[in-house]
Amino acid sequence: MVKAFSWLWAQGVWKFILFVGVFVVFVLLVREIVPAFKNDYSLPMLALLGVVTMLGALLIFTTLLNAIGLSDQTQALGLPEGSVRALLALALLGLFAVLASSVLGKPELRTFTQLSSDDIVALIRNNPEARDLVQVAEGGGKYTVHFYSPVRQEEFAKQILTLVGTLMTAVISFYFGTASMRAPNDISRAAPELSGVEPETKLPTAGPVTLKLSGSNLNSIRAVRLTEPTKSLELEAHTVFSNPSQVTCTFAAHPALAADGTWDVTVVDDIGRTATKKGGLPVKAATGGPSTSPPLVNGISPSAAPKDVANDYTISGSGLDAVTNVEAVPAAGGNAVAAEILSKTPTEMKCRLALAAGGWTVRITPGSVSANAGRITIT
Repeated sequence: MVKAFSWLWAQGVWKFILFVGVFVVFVLLVREIVPAFKNDYSLPMLALLGVVTMLGALLIFTTLLNAIGLSDQTQALGLPEGSVRALLALALLGLFAVLASSVLGKPELRTFTQLSSDDIVALIRNNPEARDLVQVAEGGGKYTVHFYSPVRQEEFAKQILTLVGTLMTAVISFYFGTASMRAPNDISRAAPELSGVEPETKLPTAGPVTLKLSGSNLNSIRAVRLTEPTKSLELEAHTVFSNPSQVTCTFAAHPALAADGTWDVTVVDDIGRTATKKGGLPVKAATGGPSTSPPLVNGISPSAAPKDVANDYTISGSGLDAVTNVEAVPAAGGNAVAAEILSKTPTEMKCRLALAAGGWTVRITPGSVSANAGRITIT
């Protein structure tokens, strides 16, 4: 129980509970306060409380999005883009509904006392639109008459609706217009910054290249490019996934990536701003000169991985820069699977394998001699 409470506290759930409690108290206070207002204030209070209630519901919704990690700090109220515009549209609909129901649909109750029968006939003749007429005898041949009469303020109501509609349309149009004009040159968000590229050194490969880029303000990255200045060559990633601190991108196989070279890495966000890491991706056969001592393997990690997907493995030891081939041999017998070598140094090598379920032995080959790097289990 204590652990569960600690987890909820750490996740910020207590903030959501606090906001819900405040909103419930607010609703209860509204229920007590509203009946105390006179009828003269019912229309403005109805409009005001409608907007405030909508903001309270929006507060709970925003807190919930923040608690589950879906809030966007670059947008108003932390909501997804366009939420504020939708709120304005809903407020416009609510205001029109309040005006229509109060201005156009509320008849006037009229009462006359001490009327004779002739007076009642004349009253009905002069008020042909009277509804729900009720006569109450007072005695002595006199009557009290009650009836509802439509309020003759159609023109006033039309003018009010036109005025409010024009005002709300102008406000919303201004918001939409400024948002559309700001989009191509939005500088309210911080520009992306690129600080690291993984792997730091890429071995020549004839296959696709996957990079993990680290930095800040990367959540709006839409394109990643590799540029080889000496060859005037530029490649663009065909797959890009980004979050605020990391970008994962994949480049299609290209002959230039199968040769040594030094590539600049550039990221581009949704409004065209760029960040470049000069020489961020060296492509060369090894990070240093080949080791003169035979390789010594300390181990391989991870020792277990899921089946039928490409998994990255790290082999540690010494003299690993001399390794030219890595393969996995099934324990049950069968054909070996060659690994893609991602990077290597004298003390560490990274490779990638996609294997079927079962036990496998990973072997490294420095020249013509093979050595076991360790055993892995695929489930």
